[in-house]
Amino acid sequence: MVKKENVAREETLKRSVERLETLMDEIPVGVANIDIKGKITYFNKRFEEISGYSREEIVSKNAFKLGLFSPETLKLLGRRIKERLIGKPLGPLQIQLKRKDGKWMWLEERAKLLKERGVPVGLQAIGQDITERKREEEALRQSEEKLRLMFEALPEGITVIDIDGKIVQSNKATAYIYGYDNKEEIIGLSIFEFIAEKDRTGITEIMKKTLKEGSLGAIELTQLRKDRSEFPAEVNGTVLKDASGNPIGFITITEDITERKQMEQEIQDKNEQLEIQNEELRATDEELHASNEELQATNEKLRDAQEKLVRSERLAAIGQLAGGVGHELRNPLSAIKNAVYYVRGKVAKNELAQKEPRVIEFLDIVDEEINSSNKIINDLLGFSRVGKPTVLPTRIERVIEDALSYTILPENIALTKKLNTGLPEIKIDTNQVCQVLVNVILNAVQAMPTGGKLTISAQEKDKFLEVEIADTGCGIPQEVMDKIFDPLFTTRAKGIGLGLAVCKTIIDRHQGHIGAESKVGKGATFTIKLPLEAEQ
Repeated sequence: MVKKENVAREETLKRSVERLETLMDEIPVGVANIDIKGKITYFNKRFEEISGYSREEIVSKNAFKLGLFSPETLKLLGRRIKERLIGKPLGPLQIQLKRKDGKWMWLEERAKLLKERGVPVGLQAIGQDITERKREEEALRQSEEKLRLMFEALPEGITVIDIDGKIVQSNKATAYIYGYDNKEEIIGLSIFEFIAEKDRTGITEIMKKTLKEGSLGAIELTQLRKDRSEFPAEVNGTVLKDASGNPIGFITITEDITERKQMEQEIQDKNEQLEIQNEELRATDEELHASNEELQATNEKLRDAQEKLVRSERLAAIGQLAGGVGHELRNPLSAIKNAVYYVRGKVAKNELAQKEPRVIEFLDIVDEEINSSNKIINDLLGFSRVGKPTVLPTRIERVIEDALSYTILPENIALTKKLNTGLPEIKIDTNQVCQVLVNVILNAVQAMPTGGKLTISAQEKDKFLEVEIADTGCGIPQEVMDKIFDPLFTTRAKGIGLGLAVCKTIIDRHQGHIGAESKVGKGATFTIKLPLEAEQ
């Protein structure tokens, strides 16, 4: 009877051991038991998969003589085993393990003390493969380093300010702008210390407004350097929020615009001088008009010629500046855009995209601003490259269709085309005239942000082929109608005012005319006249 009971107990124990071994093989982490001499007494299936070794190759072998670990790791493991055997609690350890195929992998290892009747007899090592996680961490570290280098390389001053106005982070350019040797000198200082007394009064209200609206458009402030000298600066700001969406500070972009203001002053002085000259010419014209109608006509022609010469000189100077500045900015913008694309791809593939969704949002903001900057650069380069037109016979209907193909019309804008049948061919530079049409169509679309109607018509009239582009947008104020074709004149927040100037240059070189009529709130109509028989 006793023998049968012993057999039953042994059978029950055997089944329990088998169930335990099956359970140990099913768990997703590696488990290995090691006695106090370092001999491996147990090795589960997951550890076989991790290491590439079979149990037969590992069990009963000394874990520290199999070549699984580097000498430095062996020393670390030996020290931790001693500490564990004396009961010292230890946290997880990240180590490298050499697989049977020679490849190194990362493990996160935890050790549990094994006892029999209260006496330590070995350790149970639990290992989890974290190779991919380490690879992702390294990729993220490299991405962060690239972002840091890009942040430090930006020529504008980038400053992170807390809710009270204290500087908590900045790039080198910020320190340089304010006359400091390094950025560590300005960390912890109040931003109010860098604002001149005359502009300091309203800055608190500006900060409150920025917190309410989320961002701050470009404003000009008189700021102070370390030596307390004043300089003009352009500042843009965005509210910085935590993961819960609560505002915790601001990110500002500061640009020293001393040279720009000097250039604007020089241009203003030259304009004043030109205005004085024009006044003198007008006075002379009036005197000549009183004496002789023929001399008046001659003087009017001379005045027109002088104005054209002044415009030509301005256009030439702006064109040279545009070409140089455009090429200098395009390469760094392309590098930044590529870096943002790379970072977005990396961030989207790891847990950071879910934990910090604002990262993607800020990358989108950077990308959008890069696209806006590229548009400005393209306008600059387009302005500087307008050359003599190469004319060939073509049909204006085809040019209009090409221009529309380059333009994406929003769904809330209705397009109507009124093209007279039997329009004659016309000798034009197709690419240049297409550029003019695209520019005017885009302006019309931008004038109708809530939708409207866009009408394009073409007709033959008085030895000219006329193209009209009409919109039902916000219209152009009468006081600025005479300036819309002037270089560097714009009414938009983004843009530099070269689009219509380029259009006028192109049409003038085709011996044509471009003009506009508008009523505020009713829309605008641009008329482009191209001669059917241009002078060669």
